[in-house]
Amino acid sequence: TNQKARNLLVTPSVKGSLLRSWLATNPGGADLSPKDVAGTDPGQVYYAEQPASATYWALVAFKPSATLLQESSTAAGLEKLAQFQSRIYAFSWKSGPVWTLLGVVDTGSCPGVVPGPVLKVWGMCGL
Repeated sequence: TNQKARNLLVTPSVKGSLLRSWLATNPGGADLSPKDVAGTDPGQVYYAEQPASATYWALVAFKPSATLLQESSTAAGLEKLAQFQSRIYAFSWKSGPVWTLLGVVDTGSCPGVVPGPVLKVWGMCGL
């Protein structure tokens, strides 16, 4: 089958659905809420489609809110902040209300959970 991928424009609704999906997974068991997140990190959101498999892929880094940054002196605040630091989250979507969280990727490393053709259109991993 043709596994080519195409890069897609990241719209506000895509960012919103990724954020809601991420919070629903309760990353790190830290009980993050929408008020803890300032949105997505500019330049750290990737979105693509593989038409042959009707699968969408995304990599995204989230930004902590100013409110959360002020809580960095507390243990709970530090636990929450840890979910943002040098972490990019990989997602896929085929159908349904939420994205599937595939895993966490350290910034600068190759997200092996994402197929090669998708990484290639994103210019990642030397492909």
